[in-house]
Amino acid sequence: MPKMRRCIITAIAVLTICVGCGPGANSTLAPSLSPTAPLPPDIRPFPIATALVVPVAPTSTPGRLPPSSIVSTVTISTSPSPGWTEYISINDIRDLAFAPDGTLWAISGGGLVHWDLGTDTYNRYLIHAGAIAVAPDGTLWLATDYGVCHFDGAACKNYTNADGLIHGSVRTVDVASDGAVWVGTEGGVSRFDGKSWSVYPSPVPITDLATAINGEVWVATSLGMGHYTPAQDAWTTYTEKRGLPSLQVQTVAAGPEGSVWVFVLWEGIYRFDGTNWQEAGEISDTVTDILLEPDGTPWVATSGGWHNPGGSLAYWDSSEWIKVASEDEMEPITSVALGPEGEIAAGTGLGLGIYQGGEWQLLRDGPAHDRVTSVAVTPDGAAWFAFGADASSTHYAGLSRFDGQAWQYFLDEIEVTALAVAPDGSLWAGTVNDVRRFDGVAWETVARCGEDMPVGSILDIAFTSDGAAWIANGFSLARFDDQSWTVYEKLAYSVVTAPDGDIWINGWEGRHGSFYVARFDGENWTTYKAADSFPGGFRVGAVTPDGRAWGITPERGLASFDGESWSDERDWTFYPTADSLSFNSVEAIAPDGALWLHTSEGFARFKVENRPDDRWTTYTADDGLVCDSSCGDAIAFAPDGTIWFGTTRFQPSQRGGVQ
Repeated sequence: MPKMRRCIITAIAVLTICVGCGPGANSTLAPSLSPTAPLPPDIRPFPIATALVVPVAPTSTPGRLPPSSIVSTVTISTSPSPGWTEYISINDIRDLAFAPDGTLWAISGGGLVHWDLGTDTYNRYLIHAGAIAVAPDGTLWLATDYGVCHFDGAACKNYTNADGLIHGSVRTVDVASDGAVWVGTEGGVSRFDGKSWSVYPSPVPITDLATAINGEVWVATSLGMGHYTPAQDAWTTYTEKRGLPSLQVQTVAAGPEGSVWVFVLWEGIYRFDGTNWQEAGEISDTVTDILLEPDGTPWVATSGGWHNPGGSLAYWDSSEWIKVASEDEMEPITSVALGPEGEIAAGTGLGLGIYQGGEWQLLRDGPAHDRVTSVAVTPDGAAWFAFGADASSTHYAGLSRFDGQAWQYFLDEIEVTALAVAPDGSLWAGTVNDVRRFDGVAWETVARCGEDMPVGSILDIAFTSDGAAWIANGFSLARFDDQSWTVYEKLAYSVVTAPDGDIWINGWEGRHGSFYVARFDGENWTTYKAADSFPGGFRVGAVTPDGRAWGITPERGLASFDGESWSDERDWTFYPTADSLSFNSVEAIAPDGALWLHTSEGFARFKVENRPDDRWTTYTADDGLVCDSSCGDAIAFAPDGTIWFGTTRFQPSQRGGVQ
């Protein structure tokens, strides 16, 4: 079977818009219980047999998002303010469902996405939600932290506990065959018949729910299973005393023939045949979703386990689980859905997988992930984005390339930790295992950790004007002249090249408080202990043509050192800001000589030759930059003057104050 390609790219911008963000007052709930506490005889997940009915008053208009806030787009770019363009990842899929017309709706980190699988095209809506259900009429019900939203394709009606919902924080939603909407929340279950809400309190949050064809409802909680029978308007509770292996039920699906399939945490998959709960084979991974075909065949999606970082998709053949994609082929799967032609859609953190006829297709666009760890722009103007500094959130994210029109994905299954462009225009990528070079046609491995240099993830790459590459991996510093490697025994974590050819590094000696800055002039090393500096600490981030090293100090922000006496106040200059910004690091020098600094709120531009009151320009969320303290060192300059940040593209010519 062909392997499912992993797309891996970071979001160049992350934009989250909540639906109907008007919090309402909390409903009165039953006493909270520890998920692992014994179940008292008088407490059940659903302690009342008859629902409390709360009609939606005719004069009460549920929160409605204006159409302008639900923008349909056919690309992943948006312009939050003049001069800024955001490129948001739509590849982090949280939930999905097929519509009656065969199109597919998916909730992603970049909003609600409507895919036409026949043409592989989509529309994106700037709506943030956590779960989705499609009604028989094709409209959507979306679970959010602020209620449940009914989306008709143009606008959302948002219902909160002020309108009768039992709790504002909604975890799961499903629509019954009769059109009734069932909602699982932090405080219990609610049912909406189009006119009023019926509420069923629970002492613990609802983890999942499913409606059956006969109108019955099955609800999963950390205190067992709840089963609602509409004919009696009554709940039955299933715990260990009634056949469950334990109380921690995470996922549930109701089959057309009356069977119920659940995943019980630490125990596995169990099936209820109307009388007994029976274990269905062995499955060691964490099950995130269960899908039942019309004939009752179950499929499970998993997110891997303690020893399997990847996910899997498998179906039950009455005796065992048969995997059609395993942990060595797929990113963890968050959700599955069955299409009208038998296709199975699988949501992953790196794209939308479609499985049909034994083949996989991966649909994605824009940056494949929501965190860029490094940015570089090659001479052709293409922007490259790396993912891999945080293995838990950028697992196998690789590289993404954007030429202004289309996205391409490279180095699948590899965590890329650093990027740099060499003087000859080639792109160098550091990974957790090696260093690779791309000449525009093919990739070449130029160094392997453990062979050419000590073992360690590549943290930084920099080039001198003679084309030599300097590489830091935390355990060493290495120089490559395109013929041979020279390794220096220094625990270096970043490298800065000066215009005069000197090398400056930030490193440490392996113990607390041993950070230092070192300079290499081609023959000798000069080491400056950070604690001995006049400001009591310093990390170099850039060196200007006048030989001054620029960096951040603990108490006084931006500072420059003239290279003379490390401990003498006269050899230091400090540059306070009017708004007392908190600085994280100096990141780069722009082609016009301006310094760019990463701050706690975004980025700042500093022009040293300007007047003191005109040196600083800051860019934060108020200006259109969707970036915070996680956006460090993700900045690059294109030949046309465009500046690419960790998650945002900025065109200086469209904003005053930036030349």
